[in-house]
Amino acid sequence: MLKVKIIEVTPFAENCRILYDEQHREAVVCDPGDAADLIKSTLDALNCKLQAIIITHGHLDHIGAVADLTELTHAPIIGPAKEDAFLIQGILGQSRMLGLKSCKSFGTRYVNDGEILHLFSNDKLAVKVIATPGHTPGGVCFYCAEEKLLLSGDTVFYGSVGRSDLPGGDEETLIGSVRKVLNLPVDTKICPGHGPDTSVEFERRYNPYAE
Repeated sequence: MLKVKIIEVTPFAENCRILYDEQHREAVVCDPGDAADLIKSTLDALNCKLQAIIITHGHLDHIGAVADLTELTHAPIIGPAKEDAFLIQGILGQSRMLGLKSCKSFGTRYVNDGEILHLFSNDKLAVKVIATPGHTPGGVCFYCAEEKLLLSGDTVFYGSVGRSDLPGGDEETLIGSVRKVLNLPVDTKICPGHGPDTSVEFERRYNPYAE
């Protein structure tokens, strides 16, 4: 069974998540937007080896600490889809636009819709890539059926959805992506990039973009 620890980072209160398997002492970090040293010290305190850094999309508040964290841990970087390459390559421009500290660019292995990632020794904890463009053109969500858990990035929030007015965003495409992930089982827990967790059941009922 996976446990999830949230480290809130950046002035945008981004939810960097550490997913870890206590039995095998393994962890995966999703969307490290800042605070690489804190993330590393938390991994050390959990006595877990970082297996991978996974990225839902290329906005700076989700990727700002990726380069530093991989230098500290030597963990591979996975995601998002290749359509977000321009955001990762333009990370310095993003820092100037958002008024955040300058961050280093990095290489990553881009993912495809429907791809299955085996990030942990326990194959039951396989993670499926779900392409969810709209907030960014290469945005993805990561779904672990065994844990009934979706890492939704900035696609869907508690009662809301991500912005579509930033470069590469598209409102109609985003709404289609939201409805796509809300077709997952109703008991799926949704872990967004900002704000509180929610569920497919709740969002089907109360998210104004669900229908």
